Amino acid sequence: YWMKAISPALADSWYPGNDALEPGYTASLPHPANAVFKPPIYNLEPPAPLVATGVGQQRWKIHCLGELQVYRQDGSPVRWNAANGATLKTKTLFAYLLQCGRKGATAEELADLLWPEANSTEQGLNRLYHTVHGLRMALSPELQSSRDSRFVLNDDQHYFLALPADVWIDIPVFEQLCYKAERLLREGDDA
Repeated sequence: YWMKAISPALADSWYPGNDALEPGYTASLPHPANAVFKPPIYNLEPPAPLVATGVGQQRWKIHCLGELQVYRQDGSPVRWNAANGATLKTKTLFAYLLQCGRKGATAEELADLLWPEANSTEQGLNRLYHTVHGLRMALSPELQSSRDSRFVLNDDQHYFLALPADVWIDIPVFEQLCYKAERLLREGDDA
């Protein structure tokens, strides 16, 4: 049922008939040997991130599954409220820019995403600029000016997130394990 709620097409490829339609259904899940699998219809590959320049040999760890957490080379976590901003909006901005990869996002798109209730575009953009400042300071607390950030870049009202070259992100690792599990199920291997 939960899979049907999230992705009907994906649920249809895993459950024959209408087994995934109703909560509390009593049909047993198909045994992998009896299941008819269709090719995956999902594309979990996020866009490739930009690589930050001039940041040395930093290696970050980014945990997106569960609560968003970013750890620096020394293991210290990013403090999202470093600039006394709105922590949830700062984390949301980071996560969205991470997902956008090299294509980034326009200021208007970000303002609409984060503040759909804003009375005007100008109000949303003002809030965005404050949140961008907070994100820049959270990622680089040593900066004198947030405009010197090497991680949150702006080019003509278009924002990008640039990451250290050797960043580790949990989502691609999870995706690889999902693909491996799907392959093993198709082959009928219980391992």
